[in-house]
Amino acid sequence: MDKIKEYFASKRISNSLLGALSNPRWVKMKMDNPDAEDEDKKHFRVGSALDCLLTSNGVFDDEFTVVDVVRPYGYMAKFVECLPSELTPESPIDHYREAYDKAGYKMKIERVVDSFWTNPTAVEYYNAVRSSKSGKTILSKDEYDVVIQCRDKILANSFTHKYFVNNDPNIELIHQLPIYFNYKNHECKALLDGVYINHREKYIQPFDLKTIGKSIYDFPTSFVQFGYYRQAAFYTEALANYRIKDRKEQGLSDISGYLIKDFIFIVVESKLGSSYPAIIYKTSDSDIDAGLYGGYKGEKYYKGVDELLKAYDYHNFTQQWDLPMELFENEGCITLNVFTNENEKGTFSENTEST
Repeated sequence: MDKIKEYFASKRISNSLLGALSNPRWVKMKMDNPDAEDEDKKHFRVGSALDCLLTSNGVFDDEFTVVDVVRPYGYMAKFVECLPSELTPESPIDHYREAYDKAGYKMKIERVVDSFWTNPTAVEYYNAVRSSKSGKTILSKDEYDVVIQCRDKILANSFTHKYFVNNDPNIELIHQLPIYFNYKNHECKALLDGVYINHREKYIQPFDLKTIGKSIYDFPTSFVQFGYYRQAAFYTEALANYRIKDRKEQGLSDISGYLIKDFIFIVVESKLGSSYPAIIYKTSDSDIDAGLYGGYKGEKYYKGVDELLKAYDYHNFTQQWDLPMELFENEGCITLNVFTNENEKGTFSENTEST
């Protein structure tokens, strides 16, 4: 896993960094500290655990600890996980200070501590976390059950199984592939969940694994909302570079003449008890074009990689990280224009991306 740690430590531009430019302060924080912790959410924990279980060759137990208790909700879970060992209700309030700050509470620390000790679920979770090894991501039993359910659905489906288990000598299956590449004079990086290389038919199939908390058939909405169209385009550009240079440097077989197929997302519901199978969503040429150059969905405009790189350059040049570029240049003002003239319907568009 050293190559993965090296990837996250790199200060090259990633797809997630570009997508965060709606909040430049966060981008600056990530540039200064690439290892900074992202917001802790169940959806991300489950997705990361599933990724690790399917694509990281047996290192799940090194990265995750499963506790047989229910995880508290919201800030309390983060607070509990950051508490020191061997606390009692009589412990000095200063012993809770670091966990309180990391959790992000707004209420007074005394109320938080009192809420903790009067919450049996939180105390039980605290005891379970303290007995686990430090440095690992904690999964509650119900979260782990979801991960196993998702894994089993993917492996039971003959169409998705092949992207995670391979016994064919003519197929090369690479998981968690970091790629460093240049795009329009910018040093970039991408971490692909998987690349399926068919040496018999000479094609490359890039893919990404996604979990969704809603119906699996709602993925097209998430595809736009979370900028997955841009991710597909960015990763496709990375892969084109990888097949030309990195393979040779690693002493692997030449695949420079192979066809790169349309980027696909392997999607599975992260709801316990869901009966829907895993589904493969394939991107189109227009999806990839929008990912690179921007595009409209209805009356709303979504930025692509090229425009976001220009915004990134702007913030680097001006060292203005408080506001998005367009908002700063408009002196912090947005014109509402909510009620358009009936004769002008369709002319209004929002030039900020939903991420």
